[in-house]
Amino acid sequence: MSIEIDGLMSFCNVINNSKERGQRAPTFKLKLNPMKTHVSFDNHIYLFPPRLNRGEFADILIQDESNKTLVSIEAKLHSNWSYEKDIIENKKRLDFIAERIPTIKIFPILLVSRNSWNNVKKLGPHRDSNYTKFQCDQDCPFMVIFWDQLAEIVNNPKVSQFILSQQDRRNQGYEFDGQWFKQQTSKSL
Repeated sequence: MSIEIDGLMSFCNVINNSKERGQRAPTFKLKLNPMKTHVSFDNHIYLFPPRLNRGEFADILIQDESNKTLVSIEAKLHSNWSYEKDIIENKKRLDFIAERIPTIKIFPILLVSRNSWNNVKKLGPHRDSNYTKFQCDQDCPFMVIFWDQLAEIVNNPKVSQFILSQQDRRNQGYEFDGQWFKQQTSKSL
C-alpha cells in the first residue's frame, strides 16, 4: 500500500508544483485520499442531468469523494491540442459540474509532451497561438503537466520507458486494415 500512497502523493506534487498555470488555476493544494480515490476514462457531460451535450469533460478523471475533489485531465499524446476545444469547451463542462456540486474542488489539467508545449511557446505572442490564449485568458483554470513528469513517478520501469518512448511520436495511431490493426501512415492521416 505504501507504493500506491507514495505514487499518489508524487502525482499530487506534480500538479501542485506546476509552473504552467492559467490565471484562474486553483491556488489550494491537491490532496487525494488513497483509500477513496478512483480513476475513470473518457468521461462525458451527458452523465449529468440535465443533458448539456455529449462532449467529454475529462479524458482521465481522478475523483475523491471524501474531500470533494476532481482532477480532470485532458490528455494529448499523439495529437495537437486546441485552446478552444481542449480548454474552453472543457471549462464550460467543468463549470456545469461545479454549479451542481457547489463544494467541489476541481483541478483542470492539460497533459502534453514537454516538446509540444515548448513548440507552442516558440510561436511567441501571436494572437492565435494556443500558448498566448492560455497565458492571456483571465478565466483559464487549467494547469499544464508533462508526460515525462508522470514517467518519473511511475514505479514500473517498463511503463515509464513506454511513456517516454511515446511522447514525441505524433499522429501515429492505428487503423483497421480489414484483417488487423496497423500503424497509420502519413497518407492515411
